[in-house]
Amino acid sequence: MTLLDLSDDPADLACLSHFYEQLYIAGFPDADERESLANMTRYLTLRRQGWYGDNSYHILVAVEEGRVIAASVSDYLAVPNCGVIEFVLVDEGLRGRGLGKMIHDATLEVLNADARRTGRSGVDALAIELNDPFQVPPGEDNYDPFRRALIWDSWGYGQLCFPYVQPALSATQEPVTCLLFAARPIAAPLRDGFPAALVLDILEGYLRWAMRIDEPDRNPQFADMKKFLRARGRIDIESLAVYVGRDPGRPLCVVPVTAAGGASYRDVTEVYRRAFPPGPTAIDTAIFAEALAWPAQRPGLHYHLWGLAVDADSPIAGMASFFVMPRCGFAGYLALEAPLRGTGRAHVALKRMEEQMIRDEPGARHWYAECVPGSAAEQIARRVGFEALPVLYYQPDLQRVAEAGGGAAAGPPLTLLRKKLGTVYGAAPFDPEDFLQDLQAMLREVYRMAEPTRSETYRRAHASLASRSAAAN
Repeated sequence: MTLLDLSDDPADLACLSHFYEQLYIAGFPDADERESLANMTRYLTLRRQGWYGDNSYHILVAVEEGRVIAASVSDYLAVPNCGVIEFVLVDEGLRGRGLGKMIHDATLEVLNADARRTGRSGVDALAIELNDPFQVPPGEDNYDPFRRALIWDSWGYGQLCFPYVQPALSATQEPVTCLLFAARPIAAPLRDGFPAALVLDILEGYLRWAMRIDEPDRNPQFADMKKFLRARGRIDIESLAVYVGRDPGRPLCVVPVTAAGGASYRDVTEVYRRAFPPGPTAIDTAIFAEALAWPAQRPGLHYHLWGLAVDADSPIAGMASFFVMPRCGFAGYLALEAPLRGTGRAHVALKRMEEQMIRDEPGARHWYAECVPGSAAEQIARRVGFEALPVLYYQPDLQRVAEAGGGAAAGPPLTLLRKKLGTVYGAAPFDPEDFLQDLQAMLREVYRMAEPTRSETYRRAHASLASRSAAAN
């Protein structure tokens, strides 16, 4: 195997063309994320001509028996003294051989060499863009985005916690809103977070030298990111494993329950009974058994009943019950007991539920939860990004959920919360009509109502939104 840092001489350009056709197009199925072959060729020529100055651009390829089997594209940014790895690609048939780690480490070596040419000992950090697993369904990616996040985590990367949007790469392309911006801190002061000014320098350099946006300040996506960053002194860095619900410090084993009657079903329902004593917001546990059969009767509906444990050898000490529909997800119940309770594993469980939602329904982008107003459950939900919706919401009468056709009567008033899948930055826009469509889906699929719009829950919610709209006008 041979490693080549491509130039613009004819032999290297022939190799670049092979790489583009063999690996690159398949690796970037979204045309808005794909650079053109002509541009890549031009960038190599610009590097030879000295256009980059102290900055640099690299296309590194691994060639075996005349075939490109792995590659990376990267940029050295002199002002922040950081490298940006635009991507690492490995031939799909050769994954599992360690080629990704090999090409990544070789990329770090060439970027460190760039830094040494400017008088530094090496780069202070590496940055990358990744598909956000909660925004790009696995079926729409060339590699499972949750697994990819865990691989980059193993290489030392964490998500920089700010709302990243990749500007359009050309006049015929659109900005990309489904990406994370992550980094691997190398300089010791960066390991607990990045100064916002440094993140801004990385972004500005990346737009200028990698995306060839000559005036980043005139770009609307950069302007929005700049506004967010300037309002903060420091940007947290979150482990990518933690982000996708695989926190090594808070292990959580999910035990799917697929049928009533087994030991796991018994353990889950016992946890439920202890956590939710009889009352207006509790259900008879027999409904769990019935709900497991509902998806077979309703195309597009998914229902999950999980037992939760510390690991595969530990007893079930928690439970989760939730639904996924083409439009959205809906949280039924989440309960944790010792040794899970009070350990931060509620957040881990919610992440795993979100992963299941996007795997079930690629079009799902948010989910709902009901809480008793002012309860501990509402406080926890708000801390992890749920927002209370500006609607008067009455839970349907739970005593009639399992009856044929559902129940139209209203139960107790609750807070209805909604959360976007993945990281939440600031308040999400609220579209009343879109919400009412979601509410109909939830009442039909979760609460088994044949005519959701005739229920008291829907009528009161609709009336409260109408009153709010009238007051605003």
